[in-house]
Amino acid sequence: MNREQLVQDIDQGLRIQEMADKYGKAPQTIRQWLWKNGLKAGRANDSLRAQALDDIQKSMVLGMLMGDSYINKHGALLDEHSVLQEELVLWRAKLLDPFVSKIRRVDKKFGKIVRLETIAHPHFKDLRSMVYQEGVKRVPSEVISQLDLFALANWYADDGTLFQRKLVRFLLAGNTPEEDVMRFCIYLNSSWEMKCKAWKNNRQNVWAVTSRYAPSKRLLQKFRRLDLPQCLNSKLGLNP
Repeated sequence: MNREQLVQDIDQGLRIQEMADKYGKAPQTIRQWLWKNGLKAGRANDSLRAQALDDIQKSMVLGMLMGDSYINKHGALLDEHSVLQEELVLWRAKLLDPFVSKIRRVDKKFGKIVRLETIAHPHFKDLRSMVYQEGVKRVPSEVISQLDLFALANWYADDGTLFQRKLVRFLLAGNTPEEDVMRFCIYLNSSWEMKCKAWKNNRQNVWAVTSRYAPSKRLLQKFRRLDLPQCLNSKLGLNP
């Protein structure tokens, strides 16, 4: 077994039994792997797993999960972006302290990325159960009820764009059920007076939820007051 992978499992707070389940091995085999690599799976993160997230952290994680982030089955949050958005990853890591276990650069075929990884946490695991249903990422009413401005801004940071340099647009995966897309539209229209319309681009396999000009301008002004990272300036209409 690769030592780096074992270190990553330990950093994410996996116990021996959880590692055994992950690799389909007996707990004794996991103990042998750890011993050979000079590692030890302990309870170092138990106190952090028992610590509740504050309201800002909860909002940000919800927005991240609805965007590009992912929570694995053990309850660890993973967030990846190109190095061009490293500022965004570092900003999120600062706000998620002390739950971040690792930030690193990774080489991929399409270029370098920056990856943020957290410890496994019950709150993250609960979010995963709420959002991922039968392998499909959903936008259930439970998510809508928890969406505030900060969560929405983090969602927009990942999956939003400024269409034609003036219209706020959210992109959702093409396999998102239509009822979920409509639920999100209703939320934007009722909570933020966005006057959104949704359509599906079958060629790119995405849903596009686009607002009109005046409501887009109002929402962008609210986003700008949140002091978001400068790498998002183009999405916020701040670049010439």
